[in-house]
Amino acid sequence: MRRRQRLLSSVFLKGLRSLKKMSKSPPFAHLAVHVLAEHLGEWQKALGFLADLEKNPFFERNSESEKSLVRSRLAVELASGKESALKFLHPSDQVRTLALAASALAGQAQIERGHQFLNQAVELAQTLEISHADLAYRALAITGNNVASALEEKANLSDSEKKGMIFAAEVGRKFWQKAGTWLEVERARVSSREFFFKGGRMEPGVDPCAKES
Repeated sequence: MRRRQRLLSSVFLKGLRSLKKMSKSPPFAHLAVHVLAEHLGEWQKALGFLADLEKNPFFERNSESEKSLVRSRLAVELASGKESALKFLHPSDQVRTLALAASALAGQAQIERGHQFLNQAVELAQTLEISHADLAYRALAITGNNVASALEEKANLSDSEKKGMIFAAEVGRKFWQKAGTWLEVERARVSSREFFFKGGRMEPGVDPCAKES
């Protein structure tokens, strides 16, 4: 494992040194969150790499690249247990940050904390007046599927875990209907059937995106 981590670290550092345009930084930021945080649980290494990206001489303030880096950094901070102020972000970016944190935690089998962030993201998304093209919806669709998949991989699920898996599956399905292509919607529908089956339910239940009257 340590050898693998050293190899990955060297790959990230090599990529950082080769960075010549700030527009190329978001893929590195996403990769750092996905590999260092979500798969390896190396929160501090992920934060360190993201900090190095911000120190790059090609870093551009007030750019889309900066927004991407900020979302990635705040998501890792949240997942690692640090306090992070999200209120200064646009609500859509808050949703995306919470969703990214939830996915990272699901990857580390910290399902309960991941669900907390997923719930917050869904509740916030319900208050937004944004188009279906907004990437906040896509982030929730991906995260719902990630959280449900992380639970499905467990051999034995408690009743609360089954309930959480079904909720996450419905989040994924509903938000793919908002943000996805017909193929992504169909894949989400098929996947949700598998999640419902393992959760002991054959039909979709309460819409988690519907507001209570």
